Amino acid sequence: MTGFILGAGLGTRLRPLTDHLPKPLVPVGNRPLIEWTMDRMLTAGVDRFVVNTHHLPGAYADAFPGAVYRGCPVHFRHEPVLLDTAGGIRNSAHLLTAPFLVANADILSDVDFTALVAAHRGSGNVATLALRSRGPVCNVAIEPGPDRDRVRVVDLRRLLQPERPGTHQYTGMALLEPALLDRIPPDRIVSLVPVLVEAIRAGLGVGGVVLDGGEWRDLGTPREYLAVHRELARGRPLIDPQTQVEPGAVLEGSVVLGAGSVVESDVVLRDVVVWGGIRIRSGSRLEECIACGAGEVPATTRNGGVVEAR
Repeated sequence: MTGFILGAGLGTRLRPLTDHLPKPLVPVGNRPLIEWTMDRMLTAGVDRFVVNTHHLPGAYADAFPGAVYRGCPVHFRHEPVLLDTAGGIRNSAHLLTAPFLVANADILSDVDFTALVAAHRGSGNVATLALRSRGPVCNVAIEPGPDRDRVRVVDLRRLLQPERPGTHQYTGMALLEPALLDRIPPDRIVSLVPVLVEAIRAGLGVGGVVLDGGEWRDLGTPREYLAVHRELARGRPLIDPQTQVEPGAVLEGSVVLGAGSVVESDVVLRDVVVWGGIRIRSGSRLEECIACGAGEVPATTRNGGVVEAR
């Protein structure tokens, strides 16, 4: 089975982190964000990946040498012009000839893709969406399905029934049939939501499965990015084995240090994320901030925000 990962967004809300890397490659817990999704897909039977790209596309070759991840091929489909979600999927139609998983690359989640695959199997739907009963944007209207967790999706964003409010959050994860691609015009900028709405209007089956277990987070801003690392580190340093911490450096709270980073003596870090390869110069005092980019952070004092290495 193929896993299609939507990786072409600009990640504007996460700037300046995304000035240095495309959002799917921004490190989370010292590994690219996209890898968290790829690992979840592997457990559901995915053996090939397709990733659409746009912003800083060359960074993917560095992150995935040989275009392989854990023995599975990764096909990168570059979009010189952003085609949006459905347009990006349609642009890879020749690689999507059997039912395939779809996920946004900028979501950090351990939602169970296996349950999504099981819910879709034998349903007759052209799409099955992974839903949550809570979330920041509950705009999916549903009706009961064959059991408590599997439902029929009857509207999204009130596009078919303006008077009917939604009750569930669409997670950005779905299992789609290739037949749905025939409803997406080629070489056009098209969002997936109106395509799904038109499929519902045409009487095609669009189902959903409610997956409230596990975590589901949109890493939209530097503040949210830092908060996730605070949870991952749980109040203690999370240090890559290839990191060098010199004697006299002080690490307090949830400090995350990426591979190849160097923390010189007489440095105090408290609740800080330092990307791989960055050198923190002696005399620095950093608290609740992110050191991103490549190069050095000269002796500085910062409480909050983002420090860009030069």
